[in-house]
Amino acid sequence: LGREEVQKLINNIKNDYPAVVKEIEEKMKLGEMQKVLQNLLRERVSIRNMVTILETLATYAEYTRDPGVLTEYVRAALSRQIAGSYLAEDNVLSVITVDPEIEGVIRDSIHEDPVEGRIAGMDPDTHSIIVGSLLDAYQRASKMGYTPVFLVSPQIRSVTFTLLEREVQAPVVLAYNEISRNVKVNVVVSALVPNAA
Repeated sequence: LGREEVQKLINNIKNDYPAVVKEIEEKMKLGEMQKVLQNLLRERVSIRNMVTILETLATYAEYTRDPGVLTEYVRAALSRQIAGSYLAEDNVLSVITVDPEIEGVIRDSIHEDPVEGRIAGMDPDTHSIIVGSLLDAYQRASKMGYTPVFLVSPQIRSVTFTLLEREVQAPVVLAYNEISRNVKVNVVVSALVPNAA
């Protein structure tokens, strides 16, 4: 998704939503919008709802220019769409949860990289244990016939995705705030610390 494609997406809604387009063009550069859209596509989130995406960016661009943080705000705005694609017919979302101890290790390891954004800076042994635990839960859910969908706290969602991205194809990691109230959550597997597994 290059800058030209981003500009075309914006131009497509300009006639119907001129105020939204004017506001976003005043607040953000094309490259900043491009990075957020690329982040969404990287996790297979549809960007068809450009109006909601641009309105959300216009709202939060006043507070931050961090593409990772802005992506999370957009995901929250698109939460019904994102979670909806993983719901069973009876409005049930089957998920993998992550042990609070593992969440804590991931959260404590997060630091800002000037190029990569939010990344997990763990020593190799810890990284191996954490990723191993996540993969074990992923494989157990798969063997049970479920699509492996991780449900984690918003603070570690993007970093958890990055940890899994190198290991499995197209991992799905949702945050608690992306699940609407009417969705029934069914925990099928938990990623546990090895001595608790």
